[in-house]
Amino acid sequence: RERDVIFAGGLHDIIEDTEITKEYLSQMFNPRVAFLVEAVSKKPKSCFPDKEEARLHEFHQRYLDCARCDSGVIWPKLADRLHNLATLHGLHHDPSKQNRMARETLDFYIPFLDGEAKTLVATDFHPFLESYRYKMYYLAMAFLDQTT
Repeated sequence: RERDVIFAGGLHDIIEDTEITKEYLSQMFNPRVAFLVEAVSKKPKSCFPDKEEARLHEFHQRYLDCARCDSGVIWPKLADRLHNLATLHGLHHDPSKQNRMARETLDFYIPFLDGEAKTLVATDFHPFLESYRYKMYYLAMAFLDQTT
């Protein structure tokens, strides 16, 4: 079971960044790996004619629903978010995306880690949630402090 989470962590962006499908992942790995990868993948923007905010809200809701179904979804997404925050400087050409990602971390991920995430994973893993929370909060705040 842990192996599936590790595979999904390594493959987390493959559906949204390549032509690889959930069905292909299911065949190459197993249905759970495919589910975990799809659960942390954003749908293409073309699926959302409305604003970016509506797309993010839908993604967050889908992520929460998937995490409630299988808590293994939590780890690849947290690893992805932490990596994205650690490399925000690489988006210097797109300050609005940098700000959005930092704000989204503070508005969605930090409250999730403070609350519901702790009900979804075993108590033994709460120190890992706290570690993610601390690092994500620090990186998001450090970036926002630089831009204000």
